[in-house]
Amino acid sequence: MEGAELLQPDADETVAIAVFNALKNGQGGIDWAGLPAMLEWFGVADVAGLLQRLLVIKSYRKPAERGEAAA
Repeated sequence: MEGAELLQPDADETVAIAVFNALKNGQGGIDWAGLPAMLEWFGVADVAGLLQRLLVIKSYRKPAERGEAAA
C-alpha cells in the first residue's frame, strides 16, 4: 500500500482498541470478566457496537499470516 493513506480510527474505534488492550489475556483471548468495568470506565453507551469492534480486532490477521501474497 505504498503511497496510500492509512485510515485513522474514529473515537469509537479508539475506545475499542483501548478496551481490547486492557482485556487481552496474552493467549489470543479476551478476559470478558473485566468488560463491565471497562464499559463504565470508558462510558460506553453502544455495547453492541463495542463488542463488534472487539471481535473484529481479535480476529484480524496480517496478510502474511493469512497466507496472502504481498501486494
